[in-house]
Amino acid sequence: MLFLPVYRVRRKDKNTMSYRKPLFWSVIVTIITCTFLTACSLTEQSIKPDYKLKLEDLKENYSAEQATADGCVVIDNSTLLAGEKIWVDFVNNTAQGRQAHVRIYQSYSKQDNSYRVKDLRYDGEKYLLSYYDRTGDTKEEFLFQGEYKYLNRSIYSWSKVNPIPAEYYLLSDSEDATAEGYLNSLISSIYKPYNNCHMIYSRTVDSEYAKRASYGVAFCDIDKDGKEEKCYLGWGQTSGVFTFTLTAYENRELEYYNMYRTQWYHPLRFVQAENGKLQIEGVNQNSPPETHIFDITVRKGVIILKLGNTEIEPIKPEQ
Repeated sequence: MLFLPVYRVRRKDKNTMSYRKPLFWSVIVTIITCTFLTACSLTEQSIKPDYKLKLEDLKENYSAEQATADGCVVIDNSTLLAGEKIWVDFVNNTAQGRQAHVRIYQSYSKQDNSYRVKDLRYDGEKYLLSYYDRTGDTKEEFLFQGEYKYLNRSIYSWSKVNPIPAEYYLLSDSEDATAEGYLNSLISSIYKPYNNCHMIYSRTVDSEYAKRASYGVAFCDIDKDGKEEKCYLGWGQTSGVFTFTLTAYENRELEYYNMYRTQWYHPLRFVQAENGKLQIEGVNQNSPPETHIFDITVRKGVIILKLGNTEIEPIKPEQ
């Protein structure tokens, strides 16, 4: 049975700084900043999901192809077909308390070719889920609406005989909700944390993904070469010491893989600074717990982490 660490949303406190600049340089910086933000805005608009249609307009004749074009996360049975970056951005943004909106198109080609469109919003405090469903006996259609405090992610394999892992995302009022507990709650009513819990979706993954992405996934141009990398934060396969790995792929080709030894952090996750820079956040087990932020830089083909003024270089896996 494969069970990996659970990722859960935690809101990030915002710290701001202000200082004065000489007038001339303030004007120059303002012009440059405006130009940069305009370019970023145009880029963001070009990939921003387009959810103009209402849910009631999507109950019939809405195809996976149209859902993809509209920026939905598209899943057929347990296979993710499109929208991975859209979903990852939604998860990472809401984890830091930012408002976001996403739609999930779930089809069932191996069953009756039916589909369901789930609308999920985060208003900065809670998750709001809406979708059309049918009753089990009369098949009468109704609009389901629910509110949840947390969006939890866990990778879990329920079978000991054929341990194929799956990635689960659960909406819940408990930050301790896991895929294992949720699946057990379907056959037993003693699992109280799952009284108000909804599996927003799940998908099968391979064992390598389960290891390298156990703490999370993010999309970012970490080496500033103009091309976005898909980054994975995973647990290090070491005994006696805490380690984690940082892996980056560009166009599905492995570009970076490094392992780091630090004090024990739980939870550990990707976060994004206000300027868009990708960082790693870890909470240690001190009393009280302390939150540490690692900056990510690439030097001579190696990913270097920086904690304050201290640089943390990767270690060799056998160390």
